[in-house]
Amino acid sequence: MSGKVDKICAEDVQHEGEVTCLAYRDNTLYSGGADGKVKVWDMDLVLKREITAHEALIYAMTLDSRGRLFTSSTDGLVKYFENPRSVEFSLELLKSFDELLCVIAVGEDIYTGDDQGVVTWFKDRKIKFMYNLVEEVKSLAVEGNLIYTIRDNDLVITEKTCLKTGKFVTKRTIPGKSPMIICGLETNGTKPWLVFCTRDGKGVIVIDNFRRPQEPSAPWTEIWSKENAHEMIINCLYGNTTAFYTGGWDGKVKKWVEVGQYPKIAGDADIGCCVNAITDGPDGCVFAAGADGKIRKILFD
Repeated sequence: MSGKVDKICAEDVQHEGEVTCLAYRDNTLYSGGADGKVKVWDMDLVLKREITAHEALIYAMTLDSRGRLFTSSTDGLVKYFENPRSVEFSLELLKSFDELLCVIAVGEDIYTGDDQGVVTWFKDRKIKFMYNLVEEVKSLAVEGNLIYTIRDNDLVITEKTCLKTGKFVTKRTIPGKSPMIICGLETNGTKPWLVFCTRDGKGVIVIDNFRRPQEPSAPWTEIWSKENAHEMIINCLYGNTTAFYTGGWDGKVKKWVEVGQYPKIAGDADIGCCVNAITDGPDGCVFAAGADGKIRKILFD
């Protein structure tokens, strides 16, 4: 199987500088860039509106279960938009002196990760707890009482041991490198595949997130690993219920299927520049964007 670039946004409406993040919901695509802007697109990559969200590069964006859009930036701010499809007015969730590298939504709860290793949990748009995990948080995921963070050497799994006091403990470290995601079909609040990169950044590791070991010293079960999954360093990951996608400095977007069994590529597409972000679209397509400020719609046969 192969992939192909089906559409590219027009040059006169692309981002100035890199596109750094993407999000998709209800036939609407959102992109964030080094220009500090959020752009709102339809499924044919026609620009519907543009929002000046930050004065500096946008690191990450996420949509919560109510459709609110949250953005984090090198300016130390996390902002949110109640209705990003029609209203430009934003509210400030967090103001920090540190760079906020990650923002993710878990239902209506929001988590951020910064360059100092602090993960902040927001509930009802107020700080619930702050967890100082020491290492810079380049990728972040949360499931139940577990917080997954990763930088360049190890994936760290942290357990919230007390939801009244905010106490936590490091549950496990696994050799690996950012980026990292949890994906697959969710069962009882847990997704089956924990996916991240090998330490050299070119390979992929898939861990069984269902079969969590009960003994502290027991290893987490590796389903498979693939060295040299890309010719150059993998820069982004995105996963849904049936597959995950990798994007690299080599300009390739690759689709991986039958994830619970062995490494199988269902197709790849070349976007012509370093891939910074991938997200779902309708009818099995994906959107990808990168260093040249353009967004592509990709179809896989």
